[in-house]
Amino acid sequence: KVVGFHYFYPASVMPLVEIVEGEETTPETVTAALTFAQAIRKQPIACLEVPGFVVNRILMAGMSEVWREQEEKKLSIKAMDEGIAAAGVVPMGPYLLVNLLGLDTVLHVAEHVTDSYGTERFYVPKGMKKLVSEGKLGAKTGGDGFYRPTGESNLKDDGEPDVAELVELLTLKTFVESCLVLQEGVATHRDIDFGMMAGAGLDPRRGLMPPFMKADIEGLDSVLERLENAAERYGERFAPPTILRRLVAQGRLGQKS
Repeated sequence: KVVGFHYFYPASVMPLVEIVEGEETTPETVTAALTFAQAIRKQPIACLEVPGFVVNRILMAGMSEVWREQEEKKLSIKAMDEGIAAAGVVPMGPYLLVNLLGLDTVLHVAEHVTDSYGTERFYVPKGMKKLVSEGKLGAKTGGDGFYRPTGESNLKDDGEPDVAELVELLTLKTFVESCLVLQEGVATHRDIDFGMMAGAGLDPRRGLMPPFMKADIEGLDSVLERLENAAERYGERFAPPTILRRLVAQGRLGQKS
């Protein structure tokens, strides 16, 4: 009769609740939890109890690529935020998002999933750790986090980012982790996409597509080719998931088929 409720920040506004099923949770308890969540006007998805659950795990995977690129190349976070936001793949720039959520909270999640799944798939940014140690947590500390209240960066960063490359890394890694969540039986593909819509703002009405919907529109064979190219260039963390290869082999390519 035990089940987890993971609300999204701010809980009074965000519609998503992840209903987290333990090893011994009965189906009746999950059903009751889903019904209760709907009764309090939330939009629930069900998932197994794994580190990061669904949405945070997928978000951290995509963000890890942005953080990795920034620290390796000392890229301007302001230029990265503006470029990625303008590309129309996420609701706002990743560093601005972390500033709003709280650097300490995001750092905790990043460390948790990195400890759980490994440094190849996830990344803990050193700059975030330093800012948190200095008490610069973002909006909760007067707006002083990745950005100062004046809008300037708190990091030593002036490199000009390749926005197209950043967008490719972010979207491909988000898709890979979504596939892994599905392959592991943590959640259904419908709940994963819905979770990314309700919890991460990937709203098709705004032209922002959740991972599986986006892949179906593009064509799974095209996504497979992009992943194979990325794996050659960046390593095994972009290796095409088994479920993607299987669907392409079966000719199930999304809207193309």
